[in-house]
Amino acid sequence: MAQSASAGCGDIRSVDSGTLLLGELQAPKSDRQALLFCTDKNGNITAMFEPPNFLAIQQRMEGEVIQLQSEKLPTGRFYVFAGRRSGQTLTGKIELRSDAGSIFGADLTLRTIHDLLDSHAGPGPKLSHYSSMKFIEESGDIMGSEIWIASHQEKAIGFIVFYDSYWGDETIQRPLVMDRLSRTASGWSFEIESFGIQGRKTAKYRLQTTRDGATLERLGVEKEGRSPIRMKAKPKLGQAT
Repeated sequence: MAQSASAGCGDIRSVDSGTLLLGELQAPKSDRQALLFCTDKNGNITAMFEPPNFLAIQQRMEGEVIQLQSEKLPTGRFYVFAGRRSGQTLTGKIELRSDAGSIFGADLTLRTIHDLLDSHAGPGPKLSHYSSMKFIEESGDIMGSEIWIASHQEKAIGFIVFYDSYWGDETIQRPLVMDRLSRTASGWSFEIESFGIQGRKTAKYRLQTTRDGATLERLGVEKEGRSPIRMKAKPKLGQAT
């Protein structure tokens, strides 16, 4: 775990939202996954959120091409990215690799939170984080889920991570894009678009928030299905919670 890499990055109380970059994997027949990166004050990328931890990132330049490489996961796999910068936007390709070669690759465009929310003027975006994540020491498993939202005026972006398949068919351990994320009288509503054997499907969710926490429920499931997820408002994203 790269705890030093996440310092000032995963903590919504202290992070400078101007140092956060968010992108979505552009891959056919794949779930819509969000990738959160953070930079230092000079704009160099230093870390990437790979649930439930942050991975340290090394950045170097080869001519005009920005090369990124993550530290290795416990599996020995690692991420690499090659792309170009236009203003504060990075566009290129990210790959998951092992020492034997490429495992997966997809196009990726990274934009700042301020660009995505049009929040350059006035107060910065509000960051919110809710989590029910628990680490089971006996088995080494992680249970629960967590939600990360950045909002400014009427705009909002965010992602959700399911660490176990709570309602039976959610993709686990991946930051899933919260599509059509919008405010309601009691919190938020959003959709998750996923890809399965039968093609793409959309699930709808409702997040009711309070000062200290939130309740997540999936709409359209039978009443005898699992009860809503109770989450607490926590400052730190991922394992640091």
